[in-house]
Amino acid sequence: VSQSRYTDQQITDNYRNGNQIEIDKYSKILETEYENVKLCFKTGLTTEIIRNTIINETDVTGVTPRLVVIDYLECIAGPFTDPTANKALIATQLKDIANELGICVLLLVQPAKISGDPSNELTSYTQIKGSSVLGEAATVVMAMFRPGFSPKDPENDKFLTINVVKNRMGMLSTTELYWDGLTGQVRKLTAEEKGQLEIVKAKKLAEIETKKKAELNLKRKAAVSVSGSSSNAVANTKAQSKTISDDIDSDIRAAMAELGMQI
Repeated sequence: VSQSRYTDQQITDNYRNGNQIEIDKYSKILETEYENVKLCFKTGLTTEIIRNTIINETDVTGVTPRLVVIDYLECIAGPFTDPTANKALIATQLKDIANELGICVLLLVQPAKISGDPSNELTSYTQIKGSSVLGEAATVVMAMFRPGFSPKDPENDKFLTINVVKNRMGMLSTTELYWDGLTGQVRKLTAEEKGQLEIVKAKKLAEIETKKKAELNLKRKAAVSVSGSSSNAVANTKAQSKTISDDIDSDIRAAMAELGMQI
């Protein structure tokens, strides 16, 4: 569709407004420009069905697919009631399919809940949700997160970072990009956007350090209060918690100032 000279905004507006004439044009463009791309929206697929679909496509077209994208792991059905066991089996079966047919399988997975919200940086394949076999079976693991994600500041949620956290065939790396959640557009950052991202990252770092400091202070003060009555200790801890919470913004600003940044 990009080669048709339609802008992302035009496409989005036409779908939002139900402009069927333009939508039909998009369908024809997709059929022409992406004729070698096949989409499957079936539910309850198993790895056996995926394998047979690939082989059938090869028999019909005479060409073996070079790339298979699966969105996402939890949509693939397995034989076990335990989801972790299913994921481990599916990961090894998909690896076998890739090796047997000589294709690249790109599998989308979710991070573990303990990893935090979408703004938390993912730096290890051990943060994948489910069995550790998932990361071990993969040749390359790329972790994506949104450093500007925040319900309080949604205007900063326009950055996407990709960390290559495992690579059997080369080096690890980090790529920072612009991201538009409405249109799905991903592109290189402009010089101005790079500066904005650095401010977002510095603020995030300052927030993390401030929270650590607040938690440490609470633990220390709560320990001191234990010598008094339990009710007084609870009251003191709550009061201290409020005071520390009120100081967080000023601490963040101070940390930002040390980094030479402004909020």
